[in-house]
Amino acid sequence: MVSLLGITEMGEIQATKQLNPNNLNVTVKVNYYPIYGKGVQEIRESLRTRGIVSEKEGKRYAAFTHWYVQWNYNYQEEQQQCKITQVVIKTTVTITLPAWQMPSNTPNSLRIKWNQFSQALRQHEENHQRHGVLAGQSILKTLKNLPPSSTCRQLEANANQTAHNIIKKYNQADINYDQQTQHGKTEGAIF
Repeated sequence: MVSLLGITEMGEIQATKQLNPNNLNVTVKVNYYPIYGKGVQEIRESLRTRGIVSEKEGKRYAAFTHWYVQWNYNYQEEQQQCKITQVVIKTTVTITLPAWQMPSNTPNSLRIKWNQFSQALRQHEENHQRHGVLAGQSILKTLKNLPPSSTCRQLEANANQTAHNIIKKYNQADINYDQQTQHGKTEGAIF
């Protein structure tokens, strides 16, 4: 496992973690964008105006997780059958979270409120991250166990269709999770 911490050109803090068990490469990047405000209303307004815009929905959220899974495999032809010999999966997860630029004279009650919100929001986004990692793990396992095909062209088609179906399953899991939790509100991710 490798962990890196850096500051992007926009002044955002970025943390990266890489895991590599059994041909499953997982990279997690955490970006932070600044939030300003001295009180609840100002912080809410900053979240509302500075939050992340979802590409799919066009709505603004306090945090957002994007995951992407790539798969590569080798195959060989033997005895008029084509089979997969090696699979490598790369899952990249990017989580973007708010970082409140807390004034030095902030009341303790507001600090506690922010910390509770921030912790619940991060946990919600880590659950989305989990879906991306599970998608990568499922693709790895499924492609390793994919039965041979009569042609390599057919094997490629089967492998890619199978992987795309797994991606769809976990994309739907993200949608269902957000619907069930109202984008984290029922888990305490509301300020």
